[in-house]
Amino acid sequence: MGVEAHLLQKVGFDLPVEELKMPADEVFEFGYRHGRQMSFFLLDVTSYCRENLLHSLSIAFTNIVSGENEATHFHIEPDRQLTLFRGTPRTDWAKTAEQFPEPVSLRPAEDFVWQWLQTVKYRHDEHDGATKPGFRVFNERYGIVEGCWQAFVAIRPMWIYIPK
Repeated sequence: MGVEAHLLQKVGFDLPVEELKMPADEVFEFGYRHGRQMSFFLLDVTSYCRENLLHSLSIAFTNIVSGENEATHFHIEPDRQLTLFRGTPRTDWAKTAEQFPEPVSLRPAEDFVWQWLQTVKYRHDEHDGATKPGFRVFNERYGIVEGCWQAFVAIRPMWIYIPK
């Protein structure tokens, strides 16, 4: 019996479980096969409600490299995206980012993002069923946003479509 099956049985699951292994053919940044190089934790959560926003941002605010856990700048593209930064952005698209009066930690940042989401005009609702106004909290390769090393998380308004 594999370790995974043994652990699952130990906590009360009596299901057959195949041994879990990382795919041998998966190759990450710089050719690594058994780990990832990143500046910030990778994140891609689509959800709704303030509590889930807080949970998502708490991952983003955990800095792997320096231990810093504050945002210093923000950039808003109206009705499209809000991006948070650690340090002065050096990428062309982000040079218009505004500096917070003082660095903000998780809770003030969550409040700032939530207030912004309340003002956003969501795009056309394409779904013919139930919907909820939600958001996507994400970053990309290396844990950065759109190629800017100082951008650690972006938030986009997004409809959450409830299946019929």
